[in-house]
Amino acid sequence: MKHDAKTRRHFLFEAVVWVGAATVVPLAAAQGAKLTKPHARYQDSPRHGDRCSGCRHFLPDRNGCKLVAGDISPDGWCMLYSAKQDAGSR
Repeated sequence: MKHDAKTRRHFLFEAVVWVGAATVVPLAAAQGAKLTKPHARYQDSPRHGDRCSGCRHFLPDRNGCKLVAGDISPDGWCMLYSAKQDAGSR
């Protein structure tokens, strides 16, 4: 039972984080502001195979991001990750 409660709590926390990001990110982007690494939950390592180099927000020419401030590793990841769309899939 205790394990189930922890799982629900974790799920609810993640849902709040994602809803918050969905609300804050468009507002910040519209104003030209970037999130800090801690707010984006940035990490220098991939997550489940997803990495910044495969994200549509990654700026490879300067190891940066359209949404997150600071130097960004191509092998990093954050909660704003959005996979690039293949040019041929349109």
